[in-house]
Amino acid sequence: MRRLVGTIHLWIGFALCVPLVALGLTGSYLTYAEDVRGWLDPSPARLLAEGAPKSAVEILAAARAAAPEGHVASLYTPQGENGFAAVRFARGAPGPGVRQVRVEVDPVSLATTPVPVEGSFLRNLHTSLLLQDIAGRSVVGWLGVAMLALGVTGVVNWWPRKAYRWRGKTRAYLKNHDIHGTFGIWFLIVFLLVSFSGVYLCFPQTLRSAVETMTPVRDLRSVVAALKVEPVPGATPMTLDEVVTLASSGAPDARVAFVSLPQRPNQPFRVTLLEPGQEVGTPTPALFIDPWTQRIVAKLDPREFTAAEAAIAWQHGLHEGRGLGPVWRFLVFVSGFLPLLFVITGLRIWWLKRCARIDATG
Repeated sequence: MRRLVGTIHLWIGFALCVPLVALGLTGSYLTYAEDVRGWLDPSPARLLAEGAPKSAVEILAAARAAAPEGHVASLYTPQGENGFAAVRFARGAPGPGVRQVRVEVDPVSLATTPVPVEGSFLRNLHTSLLLQDIAGRSVVGWLGVAMLALGVTGVVNWWPRKAYRWRGKTRAYLKNHDIHGTFGIWFLIVFLLVSFSGVYLCFPQTLRSAVETMTPVRDLRSVVAALKVEPVPGATPMTLDEVVTLASSGAPDARVAFVSLPQRPNQPFRVTLLEPGQEVGTPTPALFIDPWTQRIVAKLDPREFTAAEAAIAWQHGLHEGRGLGPVWRFLVFVSGFLPLLFVITGLRIWWLKRCARIDATG
């Protein structure tokens, strides 16, 4: 049995080593992509001006001037007192080209910096292997399944070895085996969590249905999509500033972090709140505001989620290294290098075994 599992582990790793390494390395980069871009762009546009921030309507207008095409999908309000606001524009028409653009806006000077989102080469490589038009996300999802299989079969191969510490063997085979097994065990939980969350992000409906066979769980995306409002003839809908003010009054201790704008007259505004101590990436409360009647029509509160719903709501944050502090973010970053390490050490182990068999029979 162990030999069969070892063969499965070996051939999954051999057959898929190139795309798995690509997914891992691009994932590591994306974990700190915003920080890297800030380090590499020391231009004045990246330096926040001093003074009172402008209103949400003015921020939105500045972003629209910088990106005249596409519909406004969402507004990220400034992070704390010294951060940029960001407006995301989406282009619904199919075809080549950038489908989403995020425009960063200095909330004081209204200086703008357009940033391609889904048009980013590395992001596309990570999310779809550059195969958007031929179900690339599904391909990436199955690669995530392969990573889970490698993690599980790796544990079976390792057990009952105790590779918790560096054993310092001098022979090349044992040295490489220590590297391969020790890092595999040390980072097993992180590796499996990041891999599973990636699979969920590619196949959310399939996994939610699987969870539902064991415990009741709402499809929160369907719940949100079903929320509708009734346009009032002759009435003027609320402005973005009025929506932000109403949401703030409904949760005075929280900060408005994100506003999703309606794309049709019968859709509400969605306002995501960050409560004290919460980070972006954690499951957060969301208010749904009717711009015609100027009232809050629904609220999603993570404190009312079932355990299964909370676990599902955490998948984005877990995969992107957000919501659990700098240590988790760093661990997610490191986990992206594991496929490369495993490929190098795995190939070395296989080669040394092969040489040993040839010597034994020769």
